[in-house]
Amino acid sequence: MLEREFLEIFKNLVLRKFNFPETHHWKQRDYDYLADLIFKKSGVKLSLSTLKRIWKDDEMRTPQTYTLNALAQLIDYESWNDFKRAQGQTIPAVPVMAKKETGGPKLKWVYILAAVLVLSLGFLLSRFAGPAENIIPTEQILFTSKKTSETGVPNTVVFEYNISQMKVDSAFIQHSWDKRLTAKISADQHFQTFIYYYPGYHTSKLLVNNKSVGMEKIIINTPGWIALAENSIFNEPPIYFKTEDFINNQQLYLPPESLKNYGAISRDNKVFVNYFNVGEFDFINGEHFTLETRLKNNLEEGAMVCQVVQVNLLFENGLISIPFCHPGCVSNIHLHISEIFKDGKQNDLSAFGIDLSQWNDIKIELKNKNVDIYVAGKPVYKLSFKDKLGKVAGFHYRFDGSGAVDHFKIYTNQNELVYSEEF
Repeated sequence: MLEREFLEIFKNLVLRKFNFPETHHWKQRDYDYLADLIFKKSGVKLSLSTLKRIWKDDEMRTPQTYTLNALAQLIDYESWNDFKRAQGQTIPAVPVMAKKETGGPKLKWVYILAAVLVLSLGFLLSRFAGPAENIIPTEQILFTSKKTSETGVPNTVVFEYNISQMKVDSAFIQHSWDKRLTAKISADQHFQTFIYYYPGYHTSKLLVNNKSVGMEKIIINTPGWIALAENSIFNEPPIYFKTEDFINNQQLYLPPESLKNYGAISRDNKVFVNYFNVGEFDFINGEHFTLETRLKNNLEEGAMVCQVVQVNLLFENGLISIPFCHPGCVSNIHLHISEIFKDGKQNDLSAFGIDLSQWNDIKIELKNKNVDIYVAGKPVYKLSFKDKLGKVAGFHYRFDGSGAVDHFKIYTNQNELVYSEEF
């Protein structure tokens, strides 16, 4: 396999792991964010021009080795060769030369003298340097949030902070897990606002001098089921729909005609339809429950070519995201369960390739940090995870195109029905 082919695999993995938009939609902030991610992972600061050449395929020659190694470390490989080995490339290991024993009594005295000099220098610095900077305990730093609407989206949240007693070189509020949604703040100000366009749990962090000194958990609820449509452009506000637009004939379904009437279909005929229900599920034990639902994403009824649908279970501390699609497109999907992320290009996700032109009965069973997934009553996939997900925040369907949901049911681990929607 050629080096450029490995680069294409790498770029696709990055797009999915960090939820970037498609490359042709990238703006300057996306390259800034990527450079920051690489620096934090590898300690190597790659220039924006280098990243643009790699991502836009403007550079025919292979990037430098240190550049490739930094890229590999972004997705948790030690080096570019390690990344290539993971793709099945055979690369001979480099032999390690044994180090010769050196030194003796003279070298020992050199080490002792060096240690004495270092200690002496530290003493002198402590005597003549100014007083140490006061450290403000994190619990004494003001950082609070207030929603302007009790429920619904869009929803502006007002953040109040006070870092005036700190020595501040840089200060930001990161408004979500997505680091691109980070805004600069001033030490002599005390408020910043941010609009949340999507429901769910959002964790905001107050970052001072690149350290988190405050955190707020924000839940944006919905008044039951809501529908919204988005395109693939990052951070562009979605389009919201009235209940009567998408709840008809005892199902959730936004027909293409409604999407066109609202101007929701982009110039390239792409549209992603979302159904959310967030905030009604405190009574569910987040460690043990079963979701049963029926869905389809028919090409004749407005689906995009791969008919992708993601069933997302939203929690206080993470999510479970189960994808389904046309069998020929499983290479493009990804599975996300708590701390585990599996990409279809490096993992066998063929179990999630199903016939979405017809109704499919889906069951997702969560018990003791094990997830069992069933299609048409048959087990198709099982996975264990370690992190605690916390309380159930809500549920979310995301369709490539105009998909439909027929029913939605929640059972306890004793098979007791505790929530049911027939729409």
